Amino acid sequence: MGVRTGESTRVFLEVAKKFNSKIYSVDLSEKPNIEGFDNWHFHQGDDLSFGKELTENNRFPDGRPFSGIDLLFIDTSHEFEHTLKELEIFFPLMSDKGLVVLHDTNLSEHPNRRLDGSVNVGWDNTRGVTRALESFFKTNIKEDLFQSYFNPGKTFAYLNIPWCNGLYFIKRCNP
Repeated sequence: MGVRTGESTRVFLEVAKKFNSKIYSVDLSEKPNIEGFDNWHFHQGDDLSFGKELTENNRFPDGRPFSGIDLLFIDTSHEFEHTLKELEIFFPLMSDKGLVVLHDTNLSEHPNRRLDGSVNVGWDNTRGVTRALESFFKTNIKEDLFQSYFNPGKTFAYLNIPWCNGLYFIKRCNP
C-alpha cells in the first residue's frame, strides 16, 4: 500500500520473481513506470476501499480470487486515523504466516542518522503511524529504539528498526 514512484515496489518485485509470488500494489497515484513483471498487479485507488472489497467479495478488484495476505507493506499517508483504519481492515486479512511491515514509524523534524552514516530530516506527523500501532495493539512503542518483543499472549512478534525514518515489523506467531 503506497507505491508512489515504486522504489520499494522494485525490491519486492525482484524478490517475488525469485519465489514466483504475486504482488498487488495500491496507490492513489498513477502506476509507476516499472516493466517486466507479469506477477505484478497495480490498482489505482484508495487502499481502504481496496481492503473493503477484499473483505466483502473475497476477490481482488480485477476478479482474481483472494485467499489471504502473506506480506503487507504499508507506506501511505502516515496519518494516525488513516493508518489505524488500514490496520483494522487489513490485519484480519493476513494469512496465518502473515507479516506486516510499516514504514515511517520514527518521523520527526529532528535529524536522524541513516545506517550509511548520512543524516535524514523527516517531518513531524505527531507519531501518526506509531500511535496507530499503539492504539491497535494496546501497547507503548519507543520508536527511537531498536527492539524486538512478543505481545503478552505470544501470538505476535514485533521488531522496531528506528533508522531511516523507522520500519516496524509484526509477525503472526503460532501459539
